[in-house]
Amino acid sequence: KDKNCILNIDPQTDTPLETYTALLGEEVHVQYPHLVEALVVGVHTEEHDYAMESNFVSKTPAVVNKKDCFKHLKSRECIALKSRWGIEVGDVRVMMSVRKIRGKVPSFQSEGDVTIIKHWCEETSYVPAQLVLSNLSPPVPVQEKC
Repeated sequence: KDKNCILNIDPQTDTPLETYTALLGEEVHVQYPHLVEALVVGVHTEEHDYAMESNFVSKTPAVVNKKDCFKHLKSRECIALKSRWGIEVGDVRVMMSVRKIRGKVPSFQSEGDVTIIKHWCEETSYVPAQLVLSNLSPPVPVQEKC
């Protein structure tokens, strides 16, 4: 009783920025430990902002007040993660802006096919890049032999 556990996440400072910008427009999972689907709409560093525009990545320099905004967002998210979930993120050099999933709606075609359409929130959330999980596939059921 009354014991706490702090999860330390490695900052991954050697990860190239291209790894993060390649996730623009992709579906990922965020909000550890509950893992919610999200769509990556931006990648942010202290110096630059990256976004997907017409199938290419645009890079814009961060203005002075944006640098302060980046530091504030980084600080706010790190404090919230540590106080609420016991997650110590460490040095955050890259933040990602994502739109979390709002719901899934089946779409029925005339041929009997069903397509699942995902609806994303309009509100953007900011997440430290080291807490974004990509290429996460559902678990494969284990078949037992009798």
